[in-house]
Amino acid sequence: MHQMSIANLLSVTAALCLSVTAAAAAPEVTLTAPKTAWTLGTAQSAETTVRAAGLPASGPVRFALEGAGAGTGATKISAVFGGFKAGSSTLKLNVGAEVPVGTYPLVVRATSGSLTTTLALQVNVERWLLVDADRSENNAVVTAAHRPDPKAKESALDTLMKQTLAGRAFDIYAVKRGSMTSDLPTIGGPGIATLRKYSGVLWYTGNQDYQIPLEQDLINLRTFLDDDARKLILSAPALVVNMAGAANVFQTTEPDANDLPAQREQRAFLKAVFGAAGYHGAYARDAYQVTPVAGSPLGAFGSLDVSGGNSLRVGFYPLDEPSVQRLVTGPLLNQQNIKSVGAVALGRHGLGPSHTSSGVFLGISPDVIKSPRVRAILQALLAF
Repeated sequence: MHQMSIANLLSVTAALCLSVTAAAAAPEVTLTAPKTAWTLGTAQSAETTVRAAGLPASGPVRFALEGAGAGTGATKISAVFGGFKAGSSTLKLNVGAEVPVGTYPLVVRATSGSLTTTLALQVNVERWLLVDADRSENNAVVTAAHRPDPKAKESALDTLMKQTLAGRAFDIYAVKRGSMTSDLPTIGGPGIATLRKYSGVLWYTGNQDYQIPLEQDLINLRTFLDDDARKLILSAPALVVNMAGAANVFQTTEPDANDLPAQREQRAFLKAVFGAAGYHGAYARDAYQVTPVAGSPLGAFGSLDVSGGNSLRVGFYPLDEPSVQRLVTGPLLNQQNIKSVGAVALGRHGLGPSHTSSGVFLGISPDVIKSPRVRAILQALLAF
């Protein structure tokens, strides 16, 4: 009987100890938010709601934004937290006007007394460079900063391309209209130091067949794509039409012993950046249709009408590699009037040492696509 009492006493004591230990254990504290990753331009903002579990339902709770990119000023990402009520607080992230492009891992830390918890965030800061090289009226004279002539009328294509980047942070670089013989190299595009300030480049030459990106431009663009997570969207049918000459047949991007240095770079550029095994350039006399490829970013758009009138039309045969994707196909006609199909838009992922950059070549000028959705089509290419 006496032994039973001792056993009972020990049992009760153990239960009390467990109860005290459980009561003293720190509550589980967690932070959540409906969105934790954003792509923002410089000088842009985003908002979300941070919800806390395990903290007092109302203050005092202190929030802070941490990480190498966090702080105040033009080169940092700052945070403004609202009051903590009913277990949540609003968060507004502000990207400074001079934050370099790139991906920034950040952390929200919430502290209440001895309790603290964190939430991981990520901000991808982007800025685009729109390279206007269509030889239109506002390219005849450009400013010292390579902006289009503010006194000249912009072309319809200029307007369309600016609308394509609406809502994104971007700058314009105007390529001066000039002679491909006597004005070199002053009619080239942006240098590599300029390109590296941007996450993406949208470069267009229009429906003209004379002025093309220079050899140094192609070298600079390849170097640009060696950086992490860079994008190039190039609509330059004049480049390929000049390469193809009057042959009007598919030609290879493999090097030729008779190539001049510029020709070698052009072939290497098309192959390395866009995955082109062969190219074809011609003038389309009659209107025709192109077809976005199912499963590509443009697959939902359906067939598109394109103007003739000797508009430039470029097609590619792609390399047989997983990183290369036909985006839009269209008809081509060789000198023997034999019809073929080529990729008039070709894209390639996995560029650069880190395999995070991408390139898209659009082989027709956007202003010859007769669709009210042409802006949406171009925006889909930006997302490739």
